[in-house]
Amino acid sequence: MKRDQGGQATVEFALVIPLIAMMLLLIVQAAVVVREQVMLINGVREAARAAAVDPSADISGIARSASGIASMSVSSSNDGTNITVTGTAEVPIVVPFLKSIRSSVGIDARATFRSETASAGPSRGSTPGSNPGSFRQHGGKQPPRTMLVEWVVSVAALR
Repeated sequence: MKRDQGGQATVEFALVIPLIAMMLLLIVQAAVVVREQVMLINGVREAARAAAVDPSADISGIARSASGIASMSVSSSNDGTNITVTGTAEVPIVVPFLKSIRSSVGIDARATFRSETASAGPSRGSTPGSNPGSFRQHGGKQPPRTMLVEWVVSVAALR
């Protein structure tokens, strides 16, 4: 005797659709975190570049303006040769069922640029060899600008 299996597909769909919806929402949340991370890296890089050219620049303002993240914290360090700017921010969780577990995800970024102030190298208009050790060690060419951007999405223990 053959049974009617017309309702089987409906039951399977009803069981699988919540899992598919949950996976789609997790992808959306991951995209939000990655977007904020890219914006944070951009802001920190712009601030580090500005500080390398002008040490009196408003690093926090530049980082916030370039990233579009108003609630980020910015710190910088200058060892005389390199300027390092570090930024951290919290990305809010937008997926409803994840909000009950955790309210935000911490992200941070760091950028390092070589200082371009007068004490760090030759002034404009100088020729190779006029400032001892400036271009000579690079074969008469301008030394390469170094930049290091590190980023880590840090997921701390549940609060």
